Amino acid sequence: MSIIVEFYGLAGSGKSTIAHATAEFLRKARCSVSEPGYIHHRYGIPRQHLIRLAMGLCFFCHNPGQAVKGIRHLLHTRQRSLNDSRRIIYNWLWKSALVKHLVAQSKRRPDICILDEGILHALWSACLRGTRPLNQETILASCPAASFTWLLVRVDCESGILRQRLVARAERTNYRPRLLQDWKEGKNADLPRQLSAISDISEAIREHWEMGEVRTMRVSNDKESATDEVAEHVAGWILKNCEPSKSYRTSHASTDYGQRYRRTYERGYYRYQWEQIEKPILDRLFDEQWSRGARSILDFACGGGRILSIGEQCFEMSCGVDVSGSMLIEARRVCHKSDLVLQDITTKPLGSTFDVVTAFRFFLNAEPELRKEALQAIRQALNPGGVLIANVHVNSRSILGCVYRLRNTLFGRTIANTLSYRTFEETLRANGFRIEKTVWYSFLPRTGSGLDRLAAFMMKPFEKAWKATRLPEELAQCFICVCRKTGE
Repeated sequence: MSIIVEFYGLAGSGKSTIAHATAEFLRKARCSVSEPGYIHHRYGIPRQHLIRLAMGLCFFCHNPGQAVKGIRHLLHTRQRSLNDSRRIIYNWLWKSALVKHLVAQSKRRPDICILDEGILHALWSACLRGTRPLNQETILASCPAASFTWLLVRVDCESGILRQRLVARAERTNYRPRLLQDWKEGKNADLPRQLSAISDISEAIREHWEMGEVRTMRVSNDKESATDEVAEHVAGWILKNCEPSKSYRTSHASTDYGQRYRRTYERGYYRYQWEQIEKPILDRLFDEQWSRGARSILDFACGGGRILSIGEQCFEMSCGVDVSGSMLIEARRVCHKSDLVLQDITTKPLGSTFDVVTAFRFFLNAEPELRKEALQAIRQALNPGGVLIANVHVNSRSILGCVYRLRNTLFGRTIANTLSYRTFEETLRANGFRIEKTVWYSFLPRTGSGLDRLAAFMMKPFEKAWKATRLPEELAQCFICVCRKTGE
């Protein structure tokens, strides 16, 4: 499950600075961290608003029921002006879109998401300018319908220091927060109401939100020199109490992940890709290895057993290894002759060696250090002259890969991974493997869930047409490398 850490507090409290510093401390601890809310610090205000507007529109189109319901509750607060209503709806839409996207991404690769502005901040803004208070029903209806661990970090600051920071910021930039305008107009009495409102919202979320676990903590940032100390304290608390995923090796560890993964291949593009393209390719490659004398196979990170179910039909001895118990439960449904082992062979060798090792849908998402550890473990599990058959399922030069890279650039972070043939080849060579054969496949870009029938109809004809026209094979979405163990 993903961990979303939302910092909140008054303008000038230093929440953005502390949020970014916390992310840096977590990265040093080798945690997978994303900062999607930090984009305006990198690209500027105009680009920030463009991206956020696109996110809000996408959320409205994909979740119209939830969007309309949330907007209706927010309008119930009766904002003081039309401009205020527009602002709170805009903020709530893009922040809800962000959270939904982060949770969807975490199903493939759980990580820690650091937000210096999130759902709570959007609700707080609606409360401050509204003539009606936010009630519990409104608060909970406005929270995203997604499961995640939510850590709310309140950043406090003494009012005198707060004012100094806002004045200094206003002199450096064009930023004019409403709090500073209120102070200039003599509205200091509004500050206790703001603090009371944010406390009420966070308490309502903590006690009544049922989609996931909510934790809270409170820090003080009264000194400029204390920012790193505060960030280190928050990062340490997260590492101690929230148990974040530090590596791709633990990303499939949840008890229901195996079922979710199995459903990926029961319908849609991936089902037709497997049935029409990947499975026939594997049959040919395994027959080639059998004809050359290979008699045993190990499926590294075997997952739900798709690859192993083919391998056990071609070889005399077959084994699958994975670190996820839920995935091995699914593998047992389709693999009836193979040994299935729950073990991380990157830290504890299996003790047996094989003629062929397969590794599918692993190297793309594994971090560089894990790739190295995995290849060393695979090399140790191979007989002299053994063969590794591995794939990369999003080639960076493919159409989908180019789209992913563009999206990563626009958002300023890695939303979806891509891997080039050259990078993969260099990694293999550095760890004692030589590529003997490469099979490029899946020239039809991955279609959305609404175009499943198109994928079923077009998958194989598109593959044949691409090869017949002799277009560059390097533009395929996926490739398989047959690699020989070297250095013996």
